[in-house]
Amino acid sequence: MSKSLGLLPLLLLLCFSCAQTGGPPPRMVRPDIPSPVSPQVEKERRVPKDTTKEILSFSLREADIKDVLRAIARQTNYNMVVEQEVKGLITVDLKDVTLEKSLHYLLEPLNFVSQIDDRTIYVSRPRVETKVYPLNYVEMKRTGSSTVRGSSGFDGGHKRDVVALRSETQSDLWKAIEEGLKNLLSPDGRYVINRTASLVAVTDYQRNHKNVTAFIDAVEKTIQRQVSIEAKIIEVSLSDASKEGIDWNYLQRRWTDLNIAVRQPPAGSVDPTDGAVNSTVFKPCFHFEFGDGKQETLVELLKTQGTVNIVSNPRIAALTNQRAIIKVATEDVAFETTTTVTQGGAPVLATTNQFVTVGLVLDVIPQVDKQGNIIMGIHPILTERIGERIDRRTGNSVPILDVREVDTMVRLREGETIILGGLVKERGGRTGSRRSELVIFLTPKVISEKDAL
Repeated sequence: MSKSLGLLPLLLLLCFSCAQTGGPPPRMVRPDIPSPVSPQVEKERRVPKDTTKEILSFSLREADIKDVLRAIARQTNYNMVVEQEVKGLITVDLKDVTLEKSLHYLLEPLNFVSQIDDRTIYVSRPRVETKVYPLNYVEMKRTGSSTVRGSSGFDGGHKRDVVALRSETQSDLWKAIEEGLKNLLSPDGRYVINRTASLVAVTDYQRNHKNVTAFIDAVEKTIQRQVSIEAKIIEVSLSDASKEGIDWNYLQRRWTDLNIAVRQPPAGSVDPTDGAVNSTVFKPCFHFEFGDGKQETLVELLKTQGTVNIVSNPRIAALTNQRAIIKVATEDVAFETTTTVTQGGAPVLATTNQFVTVGLVLDVIPQVDKQGNIIMGIHPILTERIGERIDRRTGNSVPILDVREVDTMVRLREGETIILGGLVKERGGRTGSRRSELVIFLTPKVISEKDAL
């Protein structure tokens, strides 16, 4: 039930500030006289209740803040401790607000704060206080980089044109937290970050603590999101009829016949890079939705273009904005020899091991936006050893690798699958040349808190 501050001193104050000449005399308020009650009813009245949730309504014009606080203390039966420096006039019109809200609205314009401890309200100037914020995150700093290279053909002594794309990402959550706190704290604020214990201690005013709390909660809510990614890497050895590459227009017509909704991303949403020698330009990138069993149907459709070989079919989970890597490969060893000349003039040979990855490496960085869409940075690399070269000076062998890779960023709705294709490679042999194309299926899904448990 809404209560009004109907105490005599406050009414006299309001009448003095708002009275007009010739107006009616102030109305006297009779004190409540308790009626006889039974012992059982009296016992029920003595049960303590949370009066901070009481609803208050009052209208004040140029009222002394100390008089208002005393009236609130009498109305709510709270003890009130007010510091000597608390003073000022307040004008408010509040209807149906709780005790905590009313104190906030009264004191904030005068730059005062309140604190409720049991049955006592303390009112004072803002003071710095220290709070500790836990942040559930692994103490680590992650760095990832990738380089995609391509080169054009050349004739005779013409210069070869080389194009290189290098992308590098660094993930240091604690550094980002530190930068955020610097912008949220007052000049008197301080903070301490304990990475080992995953704790952030902040000393500042109550108003700044509200901003820090909102910031920490938003960060933790974002970083705790997980994405499950199902990947399928397929290599299609092209038939004679498809030697120019997979006929994606034909496949798209067949998808329509199977009632599979296909949508092509807008121009510029994919940034492909040619990373294999004698490869064609990256052509198609489709987003599509399908029901149970439809993905296998799409794989069957690829068989109309040639022999299908599933290189890998893993499933991984990753936190948002964190790099996840799938590696199905072997580490080949190459030896590098360096020569150092000593002061005596005698050369010293030193041999070091250089490891070369041969196989599949799929690098994915997912991110979930507010609408639940999933943004993914995708970088698959497929390498194959096709020979070796001997260093005549040292006799060491250096592997010759065939590399196919793509570096791109796409946006999908949950439940969609993206197909990356168009990396065509031609390899010569004794029986003639053979062409193949790499096709990648990726299906991301946001893992809910219930599924993560």
